[in-house]
Amino acid sequence: MSKKMGSFLLFLFFSLLGSQAIIAGEGHAHNDGHSHAKSSKMHSGNAVQTMASIMINLNHYPNANEKELLKKIVKTTDSRHEKIIAEAMINLRHKASSSDKAKLDMVMNDGSANKNIRELAGIVYNLSHQPSGSDKKMLSAMIE
Repeated sequence: MSKKMGSFLLFLFFSLLGSQAIIAGEGHAHNDGHSHAKSSKMHSGNAVQTMASIMINLNHYPNANEKELLKKIVKTTDSRHEKIIAEAMINLRHKASSSDKAKLDMVMNDGSANKNIRELAGIVYNLSHQPSGSDKKMLSAMIE
């Protein structure tokens, strides 16, 4: 086996190993490929942080691992607002769909939603390929 092929197989093995941990709910993916331990139960703050982490590095649409995390949020959160945002992020193709924008608009204008939820909905609503510089500042504040 060539050195190049061996390196590729090692890369593939570790990539798949990391993907399995994320799908099992044991990690949180960033576009940099690193995995960070997270609780398997999705709490409100964690869902917002997870979605903000995905959005801050977004380039056109979420990758497969990020979509799995978003699907987990949809399944596990009790928050209707978080489900709407996560579903809109799953459906992203350079921008939010018109049907998702209608739901995001409702979240953005819901006074009962907390500030981070409203801002995150607004960022997804206004997305054009990737978040703006000011969006990234807001997303960074949500992650901290």
